[in-house]
Amino acid sequence: MSNTEPEKEYQVKPNNPKAENKEKPKEVTLSKIYSLASCKEKSLLYLSAFLSVINGAATPGLMYLWGDSTDTFSAENTPEETLDELRDYVIIFIIAGCASFVIFIFQVYGFKYVG
Repeated sequence: MSNTEPEKEYQVKPNNPKAENKEKPKEVTLSKIYSLASCKEKSLLYLSAFLSVINGAATPGLMYLWGDSTDTFSAENTPEETLDELRDYVIIFIIAGCASFVIFIFQVYGFKYVG
């Protein structure tokens, strides 16, 4: 007498019945998806979208200021006047850059949280 286990026979089905009856998933609109969102999630989504518009408008605004700052290098200004005007523009650029960075952080957090 041997202590070997009898071999198990496995049957491989050539066709998977679930695959044959598999239906195409239904398409869902964004309005249906966001109808399931809570009030907090919707408000965070709208706030993030608003912040992204502000952040997107910052670049053209900074380019406009950059163009104004190049006017300080005119021949009419003395070196002291040029430095005084440039200091003002440097402070504006630093504040605008920091504000844009903070807005970007909140924008990304909001979109990442919502979805």
